[in-house]
Amino acid sequence: MVGSSSSSNCSSGKLFMWGDGDKGRLGHGDRDARLVPTCVAALVEPNFCQVACGQSLTVALTTTGHVFTMGSSVFGQLGIPQADGKLPSRVEGKLMKNFVEEIACGAYHVAVLTSRTEVTLGERVQMVD
Repeated sequence: MVGSSSSSNCSSGKLFMWGDGDKGRLGHGDRDARLVPTCVAALVEPNFCQVACGQSLTVALTTTGHVFTMGSSVFGQLGIPQADGKLPSRVEGKLMKNFVEEIACGAYHVAVLTSRTEVTLGERVQMVD
């Protein structure tokens, strides 16, 4: 399905990525550039509602509140220490017990807002008034 944006598995709510694939930031499992929108084959099951991009990473939020990251992990920005970043990985840890409603991304960091109005940055959790 990689390279075929007309696949029946790539419908509404699916994640399409294209451009510079360096560091695996497109989630296609390689570092190749994509010149046309291409459905991320590893993520055809979940439906996505939000995407954020940093300098060398991409973060995607599903309609069920799960967060997937892909790309460079040099600064721990993927939230998964063992991930190589070539394929999208679901961020778990402290996020497993929370429904994520919003995601944001900087050049080398990610922040999420959960339904319990917490902003999670790495291992620290701060309540938002």
